Amino acid sequence: MTTPLPDLLRTVLGPGVDVVGHERVGRPGVFSETVRAHLRGSAAPAPTVIVKHPANGANHTAALDSGAYRREALAYRELGPTLGDLAPDCLGVIDHADGGHTFVLEDLAATCTLPDQLDGLGLEVVVAAATGLADWHSRLAPWATPGTLDVRRNTPTAIPLEAARAGLVALEREDRRRFGAVLDRRAELLEAFVEADDIVLCHGDPRADNLAVTDGGSVRFFDFQQLAVQRAGADLAWLVGTSVRADDLDEAIRLVVEAYARAAGMAVSHVSASLRRGAVLPATAVLLLVQREITDERSAAMVRASVERIARLADLTLLDG
Repeated sequence: MTTPLPDLLRTVLGPGVDVVGHERVGRPGVFSETVRAHLRGSAAPAPTVIVKHPANGANHTAALDSGAYRREALAYRELGPTLGDLAPDCLGVIDHADGGHTFVLEDLAATCTLPDQLDGLGLEVVVAAATGLADWHSRLAPWATPGTLDVRRNTPTAIPLEAARAGLVALEREDRRRFGAVLDRRAELLEAFVEADDIVLCHGDPRADNLAVTDGGSVRFFDFQQLAVQRAGADLAWLVGTSVRADDLDEAIRLVVEAYARAAGMAVSHVSASLRRGAVLPATAVLLLVQREITDERSAAMVRASVERIARLADLTLLDG
C-alpha cells in the first residue's frame, strides 16, 4: 500500500476528512494488517475508523491464491445489508490492481469490548457467540444455495493430507499421537463432515480475535476471509476449539450446543452431532498453523494454546470412540 492514508480515506469518505493520527491495531495478521485512523472534518463519519490493508510478501500471494481477499470483499459488498448489526459497518472497499482490497470499517472498539484470543472466552461470551452464529446462519441461509455466492465448500476437504501430516513433526509426542490418529481416520471423518443436512454459509473463522461484545452482551463478527458453505457445526467447533480454555471445553461444548439449538430451533442432539463432525476442520487446520513461521513470543503462545485446546476438542469429539 503506497497511497498515503489521508488520500486513501478521502477517496472513500470525501474531501472533507482530515486524518489527525493513526496507529497499528494489534499485531499484523496472516493476510492483513489494520490501523486505527483518527479523523476530523465535516465528512468524518466518526472520530475513528479502522483501515484494513492487505498483507505484504509471501502472505499476500497466499491470500490472493486462496481467495481470502476476494471472499472478504464479497462479504462486505453483497452480504453487508443482510448481516446488519452482526458485523461492522463497511464505509468503503478500495480495489487494488493486483487483486487485493483495502477496507474502511466502523471501529468496533469504540462501542464494544474486544476479547483476547490468548486469554480465551468466558462461558457467557461463548454462549453469546453461539447465539450470534445461529442468527448469522439463519440470515444468510439463501446464500448457501449452490452457485449463489462464489466461496469454497467444505473447507477441510481442500486441505491436502500430506500438508497436514507435515505439521505432525512440530508437535510433542502425545499431541503427535492424537492428531496422527485424526489423520488416520481422515477419509471417514470427511465423509461424515460433507454428508450434512445443515449446510449453511459459515463465517469460517469465528474465534475470539474476530468478534466484539456489545454492552448488551450480544456479539458482532468481523474478518470474513474464510467464508465457506459447509455444515453449521464447523463454525461451532471452530469457536470452542480455538477460543475456549481446555479446562473449560467440556462445559463450553454443552452450553454452545444448547444455546445454538435454542436459537436455531433445532434438537440438541442434532446440533451436538454437527459440532462433533465439524471438529475435523480445526483438528486438521491446526496442523497447518504449527508450520507457520513464528516471529514473536505472543504468536508462539497462541500456537501452543491452539494446539492444547484443539487437542482437547479432538479427544472429546473425534477420538472418543
